[in-house]
Amino acid sequence: KSDVQRFVASYPRKVAVLIDDMDRLEKNELFEVLRLIRVSANFSNMIFFVAYDRKYIVDMLEANEVKAAEQYIKKIFQVEISLPDFEGYVLPKLLVRELKEMIGCDDKMMKSLTYAIGMRMKNGEYTLLQYLKNFRDVKRFASSFAISFSACSGTQATLPLVIGEFF
Repeated sequence: KSDVQRFVASYPRKVAVLIDDMDRLEKNELFEVLRLIRVSANFSNMIFFVAYDRKYIVDMLEANEVKAAEQYIKKIFQVEISLPDFEGYVLPKLLVRELKEMIGCDDKMMKSLTYAIGMRMKNGEYTLLQYLKNFRDVKRFASSFAISFSACSGTQATLPLVIGEFF
């Protein structure tokens, strides 16, 4: 630790460490990353930027038998910036755009697809947003849809079949 600390301190600029997707780690991996941040955060020229879902982190810490998970997080991160939730229209619009790009459909097919997405959400059969909570979910869903669509010949005639499978 002291060798690394001296090396970082001798560096003429601040060292920024960016950590994304911490909320994709398993509980033991997460605990280890948090421990490493805690140990190295005191290095003089080091600053951490960490993206995570707070609830997930708290749940995983509690699953790892950390008694006061909220306080544990506060000891590691001095400043926390919460991002607002998406507006209701953002993810459906992104889904339509991703599907259009991935399956390369014409306007008629896109209209059918947009209608199918919209009808399911309006009729309350189920809300697609229950399952698509972020950009990553939308991209995964769109990719799966595009694969199924292309496997079914990717034509206007097969679109209802694929829509029925997914919606």
